[in-house]
Amino acid sequence: MKKFLSEFKNPNEERINMKLINREDDDDIIDSILQVFKSFETIPAVKFLSYTVEDDESKINFNKYITSRKNTKKREKNIKYMYTHADRVFELTMKFRISGHDRVKVIKRSLLVPFINDDGYITLKGNNFFLLYQMVDSSTYVSKMGLTMKSLMPVIVRFRDKPTILTDANGGEHVTQPYYMKVFKREISLLLFFFCRMGVSTTIRYFMMDLIIAVVPYEDEDPSDKENYYFALNKYLSLRVSKNFFDKYVHVRAVTAMIKECFNSKTTMECINSSDYWLEQLGSLYTNTKHKKSESGASTMLLTRAA
Repeated sequence: MKKFLSEFKNPNEERINMKLINREDDDDIIDSILQVFKSFETIPAVKFLSYTVEDDESKINFNKYITSRKNTKKREKNIKYMYTHADRVFELTMKFRISGHDRVKVIKRSLLVPFINDDGYITLKGNNFFLLYQMVDSSTYVSKMGLTMKSLMPVIVRFRDKPTILTDANGGEHVTQPYYMKVFKREISLLLFFFCRMGVSTTIRYFMMDLIIAVVPYEDEDPSDKENYYFALNKYLSLRVSKNFFDKYVHVRAVTAMIKECFNSKTTMECINSSDYWLEQLGSLYTNTKHKKSESGASTMLLTRAA
């Protein structure tokens, strides 16, 4: 029986991706590394300029790459030094321009990258390693009641553990389940990040809800309105929401609750479409210093944009 196995025709043979198995379409290891460092350009002050590759071991200063592991409880003689085999690596040097506070500085950063031999192996500490593919179905993973970004672990999008109860102008109570983003242990209404980029009115249009939801002056509340609910945002403003859509769709109720969470007692009609105003509101979650609020809000936006 075994001697006939070689003659067996695999019906899926033509579907096998031999290029994938033989790694024919793999990106160059340099390109992969550069993509990581170019991602620093999401920070406005950083600009990736250029890179150089040095594979002549006589021109590489390996002394600066020697590291040590020292146990302070032991004697000096127990320090272990980690050396690099010069013929198995090359040096990649990257140049960046850093701008800020009326100063511009060009810096260089270098690292050693292992050679990949013809069989696809790299050598580390005298052992051969094969670079494996990682099967990833998405950039996120689902957790209980939430969604976590793999690229930036401090950023988590999820439901609150307890629903939010909204009370309309007639005293009716409505159960909603808003989303929030957890950034460094701080729970932030998801829509606040959109307000910081485009203001309230454009955000509502962006989600195609401008015919369903609108921010109106508080005095325009009409408890007798049979077509809409009114939810007070503060003493100046109310949120008018179509009853038909609010009662029928859970995401409309979620958006309503998230908008209400973003407003405070000082929010007025004049500032709801100001990105600067909302950046200050976002920054105020992390600092009480007035002149630092906008800066803190901008840095938080930068983090979430990278996610």
